[in-house]
Amino acid sequence: MKDSHIVQTEAHFFEQAAQNNVETVFLGNSHTFAFKTDSLEKAVHFGSYGESIEKSYYKLSYLLRQGLLPSRVILSYDLGLLRDRNINMDFYSFFWLKYYDINEFFDLTTNKTQFIYSLLKGTLFPYADGETDIVDYYFADKTSNEGEVQREDQTPIVIAKKAEHNCLDEQLSELGVYYFQRLIELCDQNKIDLVLVRFPVTTRYYADQSRCFSDETYYETIRKNYLGDGVRVLDYHNSFADSLFRDSHHLKGGHIRQVFTQMMKADLQTEH
Repeated sequence: MKDSHIVQTEAHFFEQAAQNNVETVFLGNSHTFAFKTDSLEKAVHFGSYGESIEKSYYKLSYLLRQGLLPSRVILSYDLGLLRDRNINMDFYSFFWLKYYDINEFFDLTTNKTQFIYSLLKGTLFPYADGETDIVDYYFADKTSNEGEVQREDQTPIVIAKKAEHNCLDEQLSELGVYYFQRLIELCDQNKIDLVLVRFPVTTRYYADQSRCFSDETYYETIRKNYLGDGVRVLDYHNSFADSLFRDSHHLKGGHIRQVFTQMMKADLQTEH
């Protein structure tokens, strides 16, 4: 665990921060790693595999408390950003202890017994599950956090998640909206430019993620109700052919990732 990508990413970020090399911070899930930050001055990844909106909010809040004030935050803006979830502190709990507002998190958690257990375990035995509980973007064996496994010569095996009711309510959950609005407010209060990015994914992944709700309704609802004029949105979700992905929602490395980076870099440098 000490050598895992989530820990290395954090260590690299704070190394750069100590050298005053942080102006643009990437937050959110593994989709953000499609962008090569060495192509943009003082841009640093601070996201993590499967990172949900409450984690991104607490990370940014922690940075501000430490006196680190980025000029821009780039947040992955996918179909699961505001999804309903249980926040029981049972996912890499040792890593998140310093970021969370423990009292607030305890009030919001659905399983307080599990929360207390994870809190104690993460405090007393931080690396107890280190050999088994990290499957991240770079070291996974073609495994994603969306319940699918893909080999080079196979199509994804997807676990169906179709709801019997209108699952748009689950995608736009009260908890997700709560932390999303707080993150937007935090950026606004600190004069941080917030950029939401729909990173490249395959058509198969996109269709599967929106199988029981309208993706157009999802994004339009967010735009009308939660996004102010100061929040910019960049959309690349259907910019690349499926053959250019290493799995259903991560671009291959090398040239194609550099192509995407230059596309996004050009858009970031254009005034909106």
